[in-house]
Amino acid sequence: MQNKHILYITYDGLTDFLGQSQVLPYIIGLEKEGCRFSILSFEKKEKYETNKNVIEALILGKNIQWYPKTYHKKFSILATIWDLLIGFIFVTKLHFKDAFHAVHCRSYIPSILGLLSKKIFHTKFIFDMRGFWADERVDGGLWNLNSFIFKRVYQLFKWIEKKCILNADYVVTLTQNSYVEMQQWKYVTSTVPFKIIPCCADLNVFNPNNIVVADVVKRKQELAIENQIVISYLGSIGTWYMIDEMLNFFKQFLTSHPSAIFLFITPEEKNVIESIVETHGIQFDRIRITKAQRREVPTYISLSTYSLFFIKPSYSKKSSSPTKLAEIMAMGVPVICNNNVGDVEQQVLAAKAGFIIEEFNTESYINIICELENNFDMHFQKEIVEKYVQQNFSLENGVKSYSEIYSQILI
Repeated sequence: MQNKHILYITYDGLTDFLGQSQVLPYIIGLEKEGCRFSILSFEKKEKYETNKNVIEALILGKNIQWYPKTYHKKFSILATIWDLLIGFIFVTKLHFKDAFHAVHCRSYIPSILGLLSKKIFHTKFIFDMRGFWADERVDGGLWNLNSFIFKRVYQLFKWIEKKCILNADYVVTLTQNSYVEMQQWKYVTSTVPFKIIPCCADLNVFNPNNIVVADVVKRKQELAIENQIVISYLGSIGTWYMIDEMLNFFKQFLTSHPSAIFLFITPEEKNVIESIVETHGIQFDRIRITKAQRREVPTYISLSTYSLFFIKPSYSKKSSSPTKLAEIMAMGVPVICNNNVGDVEQQVLAAKAGFIIEEFNTESYINIICELENNFDMHFQKEIVEKYVQQNFSLENGVKSYSEIYSQILI
């Protein structure tokens, strides 16, 4: 594996929050194992202008070359086709200029380029599928199968999914649940090499022992939450995250804890969240909304008494591994979340990491609140959580798993 050249392609920008937490840390870890990387990413203009220097500083002096391209969104499908064309031209030029041994593709759009590279240049191909992307577009309401165009696009990407799985030198999926599901697909045989690697957390960053007390005091004062119970939500809101149900839970929680605070740690604009809060009749003085750079997130999580997230259950969510789960657990904060999402329920219960809601209704919310008050120790045990995170969610384990894949295919 020493000195092998890997082309890593991601349609998520490195300057995105996700790129900084779930792409670059793995690449930096694998570079230490002796690999040389070229990274092709598609960057959103505002994020790129804001965070370009951050990424460049992280890879400075490392055997990593970054080739950012502009991400296009306008005209949807046509924009993606254009990005693929730009990507294919880059891949071709790079291969003749500085031949790479393998293409590691994060999700479906990049994997089209990886598949083409394998067929044309005979490189190794890792299909890091992340989730059931085409089904996510349908379940999330982005592709309406009643539309002739979107139905054909869905069928095309399911065909691409099949071709990628059958031609990949390795397939990476996030959850045991998705692996079991794919074993039921007729074309998937025992010859297809799979590895399950959940979204991990950098335990050097998400480490409660590294939190500076003065920073915590400062944040509490800024947010005016010195003495209250704080329920936090980490991340964006939108397609999958059920903000209305989370606010309904919080509204029920306020009946027994009227001074509680709901803290949103989010890139969303304040007015967007406030407009939703207003429809639920929750007073604004019970809500705090803050934006945070990645390095600041652990401190904000540490302000939490509990951390809450509800994800819309659906077929495609069998393959979902929420990054926030690993990060919250790593910080030793009890989670309140729902079942029927990837391996989340099994992970939370095995780790004694918090509370699982099975239905989104008042009765279920009341039951969980009662468990919080009366049976907390049955659901949350910090020592077990810490051990589970070390064994299952550490970035080091994630890097080790990818290193094993590289060692097997780059002989």
